[in-house]
Amino acid sequence: MASVKETLQDLYKRAVEESLGAVAKIDEYGDIEFRILRYGNFEISILEDDPEYFRILYGIGNPEDCELSEYDFLKIANDANKTKKAIKVRCSEYKSTKNKYLIVSIESFIAAPNKIPDENLVKSIIERYMSALQFAIDKISESLFEEDKKIKENKGPKMLSGPR
Repeated sequence: MASVKETLQDLYKRAVEESLGAVAKIDEYGDIEFRILRYGNFEISILEDDPEYFRILYGIGNPEDCELSEYDFLKIANDANKTKKAIKVRCSEYKSTKNKYLIVSIESFIAAPNKIPDENLVKSIIERYMSALQFAIDKISESLFEEDKKIKENKGPKMLSGPR
């Protein structure tokens, strides 16, 4: 008999492949990882002790030339949390470089406590969840780009003002 973890892995892997047409694999932590063109890698968390909890995660990295501060990242995350349905955005930091990045997720309880979610339910909601995530990712990426652009424009060469 399969464990709760294996059952969830099989269920989510099938849902991703059949509903989204993406190739899904089990990563080194036991979570489901899949790639969507134009976006990159997404992850579905596997929590054996909380099988009814469903979460898809996506990380928005911080390019080397990005001049946004932690405050800028937190403001953009907060704005997204206030305006995007069902989406949660949090700021995190790479341990090696201390660069900031955002984690965008959509999550909910999709079964009764300690129950495995229904496969048909998972397949029916995963497309909608991905649509909401992709919309939020696009808007957040646009906000990050625009904010970084403003900062760089304000750091441009100083013009000396002449006599008026």
